[in-house]
Amino acid sequence: MRGDRLRLQDILDAIEIIEQDTPSQRRDFDANRAIQSHILLHAQIIGEAVSRLSQALRDHARAAAARTLRGTPSLCAPAALRGLGDLNPD
Repeated sequence: MRGDRLRLQDILDAIEIIEQDTPSQRRDFDANRAIQSHILLHAQIIGEAVSRLSQALRDHARAAAARTLRGTPSLCAPAALRGLGDLNPD
C-alpha cells in the first residue's frame, strides 16, 4: 500500500508534468485531443492521490493552513481568487 509520502510525490510529479506539457496558448490546447487527454490523466492522478491521503495528514494540513491564515488580512482572499476568472473559457 502506498503511503502519504508517495502519494504526495505522485501529486508533485503530476503537477510538474501538467506545467511542462500544457501549451501556453488556449487554442493550441483546444486543438490537440492528445494533449487534452494527457493533461486530464494527470489531473485525475492528482485527484486520486488526494482522495487517498490519510485523515491524519488532512487534519494536520487543515490545522497548518488555519495557523498560517490566522492574522492574515481579509484582503488576501480576493487577491488569491482573482486568477479564477481565467478558468472561464469565454
